Amino acid sequence: MNTRRAISAVIALACCLFFTNSAAASGPHIAPTSCGLPGAGPVPNAFCSLENIADTSVTIGAYSCNVPNSCLDLGTVTIGSNSCNGDYACEEAGGDDPIGVATIGNNSCDADYACEYAGYEGTATIAIGGSGGGGGFHGIPPAAGSCNSYEACEDAGEDGIANIAPGACNGGEYACEDAGEEGYVAISPNSCSADDACEDAGEEGYTTIGKGSCLDEYSCEDAGEDHGVASIASNACTTGEEVCEDAAYEGFATIASGSCIGDYACEDAGDDGIVKIASSSCIGYEACEDAADDYGQAFIGTGSCNGYETCYEVGYEYPTRIGANACNGYEACYEVGESYPVTVPSGTCDGTKACYE
Repeated sequence: MNTRRAISAVIALACCLFFTNSAAASGPHIAPTSCGLPGAGPVPNAFCSLENIADTSVTIGAYSCNVPNSCLDLGTVTIGSNSCNGDYACEEAGGDDPIGVATIGNNSCDADYACEYAGYEGTATIAIGGSGGGGGFHGIPPAAGSCNSYEACEDAGEDGIANIAPGACNGGEYACEDAGEEGYVAISPNSCSADDACEDAGEEGYTTIGKGSCLDEYSCEDAGEDHGVASIASNACTTGEEVCEDAAYEGFATIASGSCIGDYACEDAGDDGIVKIASSSCIGYEACEDAADDYGQAFIGTGSCNGYETCYEVGYEYPTRIGANACNGYEACYEVGESYPVTVPSGTCDGTKACYE
């Protein structure tokens, strides 16, 4: 036997194994039940492809990306289990390496175009739970998914930042679409779950939405868009068509817990102006609609402006302050502060058309 030839063959085999294992170790981490595997063949395939096939930052959990075209051109992305199952569901998520980053938790982005371009040239964090006390973020189990409807969270955090908690942006088409695009948005658990809810929220602006808020069609759509700042607390803007739509659009709006409930309540509030609404206020059809619109200012106290069209266009052009438990009744304080500055003391202007105009 030629010993030198045998040794050379062993060295060659060892080198081959070394480089093969190094390449495998340095590549993406994809579960064997995802990306159409094993039947679809190795990635790239019809289910998954990467901007950089050797990218170690790509991780895909079990039973994810199992719809053709679901996870094409992925950038820097982590995808949990049972996620991104839909036509183009997570296409280019975290894309434009190395700028974009997308982190998608379990049971999320399972719909056509859901989370497409999420975190593209920006940062998107979707349905990532906590660990304390056996529960998840804000007590929501980590298994609770987000963005599970048609185009929900599409473009979220594109060239911006979107933090979407577990259990949010579900159950409605376009919910949270473009949220945080070129801006910032933080959406708490169980919020923004209806058609168009929170769509464009924080786009080129800054928006935070508390737990259990913005739960009806078009609710909080465009909130804080176009350099606006919107702070919506928990259990606010919950029910009513277009409730809180365009709040703080090019302006500033702070909405406390339990406020702005009813069709069109607080729509356009703080649009090009400044509005601060305390808790349990602006409840009723068109309550506080257009408050502080047109560069005005409105400061509304606790338990005020509750009723049909109460405080409609309040502070529309001039600074207006409404105390606690005031302006409650049919069209109470309607258009107050539209023509000159007004201060309404606490406990006054209650009743039908009280302090009207």
